[in-house]
Amino acid sequence: MKPQYRKYLMQNQPYDMSGWGECKERCKKMKSHFPELQTVRGHVLFRGRPTKPEPHWWLIDSEDGEVLDPTINFELHLTQYQPHDESGPEPTGKCPNCGDYCYDSNYCCSDSCHNAYVAYLMNP
Repeated sequence: MKPQYRKYLMQNQPYDMSGWGECKERCKKMKSHFPELQTVRGHVLFRGRPTKPEPHWWLIDSEDGEVLDPTINFELHLTQYQPHDESGPEPTGKCPNCGDYCYDSNYCCSDSCHNAYVAYLMNP
């Protein structure tokens, strides 16, 4: 890691989960100090929850491709970054039944989730 990035992260990167939910804002702040960095959005897999990717933003040093995450110490907490495929559809919400993404303004992600959710609501 380049010394200037290391110094910034040492001064600004929390080593606990206090940056949770602030990834986009913290990336914007770091990028204002280092405009050469590229902002990336996507998902990240946390250790201990490898099957549930979480939405996330991070930065990449375009020179060497190194991931820079001003939100948390990723060496301690994260296992894998997954950039969003910009050519794919944008999610428009989350399914109330399973939590997966919904597209095209659909309320549920699939017919089976819709049916299961309606059955849940009809049987209190």
